[in-house]
Amino acid sequence: MVPSIRLLYVDDEPSLLEIGKLFLEDNGEFAVDTVTSAREALSRLKTERYDAIIADYQMPEMDGIQFLVEVRTHFGPVPFILFTGRGREEIVIQALNSGADFYIQKGGEPVSQFAELSHKVISAVTGRSAETALRKSEEKFRYLVENALEAIMILDFQGTVLFANNAVRKLIEAGDFAGLIGRNVMDFIAPESREDVIKDFILVSQGHDAFLAYYHVILANGKKICTECIGKLVTYEGKPADLISIRDITESKQHEEVVRQKNLMLTTLNDLQREFAELPAGKRVEDLVVTKLRQLSGAEVTLFSVYDSSGRTLQVTSLDIEPGMLEKAVRLLGKRPEAMKVPVSEKIYQEIISSVIGRRDTLTEISFGQIPPLVSTSIQKLLGIDHFVGISYVIEGELYGTSILAMKPGQPDPSLELLESFAHIVAVSLRRRK
Repeated sequence: MVPSIRLLYVDDEPSLLEIGKLFLEDNGEFAVDTVTSAREALSRLKTERYDAIIADYQMPEMDGIQFLVEVRTHFGPVPFILFTGRGREEIVIQALNSGADFYIQKGGEPVSQFAELSHKVISAVTGRSAETALRKSEEKFRYLVENALEAIMILDFQGTVLFANNAVRKLIEAGDFAGLIGRNVMDFIAPESREDVIKDFILVSQGHDAFLAYYHVILANGKKICTECIGKLVTYEGKPADLISIRDITESKQHEEVVRQKNLMLTTLNDLQREFAELPAGKRVEDLVVTKLRQLSGAEVTLFSVYDSSGRTLQVTSLDIEPGMLEKAVRLLGKRPEAMKVPVSEKIYQEIISSVIGRRDTLTEISFGQIPPLVSTSIQKLLGIDHFVGISYVIEGELYGTSILAMKPGQPDPSLELLESFAHIVAVSLRRRK
């Protein structure tokens, strides 16, 4: 088999050159010439044509990156693989920004290592041939990319925007298309996604590309969106770069979150229904109600009041509150909540059963005037309560009881759908116990 790819392998360690040549020529695809210095390699390149160059980084007189710069300056875009034991990220980025096609770290099992090197060489040579052919139709290609519906960017491996099509401008809502070029992509990446972007840059620079990645992007107006991206290692204007296609998936992610919340709510309601249905004898429904309501809502206080249809009154029979806070509230109220009986007129009764879930701003409202405004204000200030959510437990127009959730300022109320379903589960349990 006649070798189809000629390689120039440069390393200052003759023993490694010998081993590398042996491994690389083993399959018959490569013909490998070896030299022990970058200057000798530059002399060889003046008289010989090679399909690719492999070079060590750490060499005397001229290191691998300096050698790479000389190759790019005098011999053009011949594929170049930096093969070295230096693994620092700054060396990787410097090499790729100087025009290296791939970066491979020395160490590990030789067979696997040189198999990877062989693969990188073939990829680089094949890719360079394809890029040469593509360059012949670059004007047509550029037109298609610039006007593609998909947002496409090309970045160097320091994050500088080298190219961005019209769809990118529309995506990030930037008015000045030309103003994007030269900016750093990190200007648009949300803080929580920046570490992932840097890690993925490194992966793509090493040829591990074409994988899906998800980042949060900040638009020109400050709005945050979720994007799905695919990065591909390419050569752009003679240097390795990251070609990225970008898709806004914010709406689909929001839909996924809605579905997730729905499933979570259904699971929660199923668990609640089972707990109430299997409540042991001697355990009170109202005690379970206040405990579960506080867990579900995060309310500062939860109360349950039973409705006495014969006396037409509501009376607190169970509450859940932080230890020590009840005693302070009792001093302001002048009595324990359980000692209060709230008369329920026909008008109030109809108001309660007509709205399963309601919101009130003060204790005065929620107690139908039984707690004076001054006392209401003092208790709410003491407990840090902003407003109240009321729940009525009603089946077929018959009231069994009510609950109150005392909510803190800025605290979101539980979803109406969740509370209405909870109210039905509790009403069924109360009717069964009655």
